[in-house]
Amino acid sequence: MDALFEDLRQLLRSVRILGEGTPRSGDALLAFGEILSSRIVAAAFLDRGIPARLVDAREVMITDGMHGRAEPDLDEIAARGRRLLMVDSSAPRGKGTRRPWDGGARTPRRR
Repeated sequence: MDALFEDLRQLLRSVRILGEGTPRSGDALLAFGEILSSRIVAAAFLDRGIPARLVDAREVMITDGMHGRAEPDLDEIAARGRRLLMVDSSAPRGKGTRRPWDGGARTPRRR
C-alpha cells in the first residue's frame, strides 16, 4: 500500500510542477481511487470470511488510449476477464449474479 501512495504522491507532485493536469494525469488520479477502493473491498470480504481475490483492474480494462474519453476494447477485456476472473467453483454466489466475463450469463443458484 505504501508503494501505491508513493506513486500517488509522485503523480500529484508532477501535476503541481506542470501547473496543470492533463487528460492522462486525470485518468491516473481517478484510477487511484478505484484501485484503493478495490483493495478495501477485498480486505473487508476476507475479514468477514468471504472468499475474495484482488485483481488489478489495469490488467483487465483495456482501452484505445484516448485519455479523458477512452473507449473500451470489449474483445480484449472479455478475453482477459475469462483468463483472470474465472469464478472459483467453491466461492459463494448470490442468486442471479451476473458473470460479465461470460457474456452476462447468470450463475447457477447454489444450495
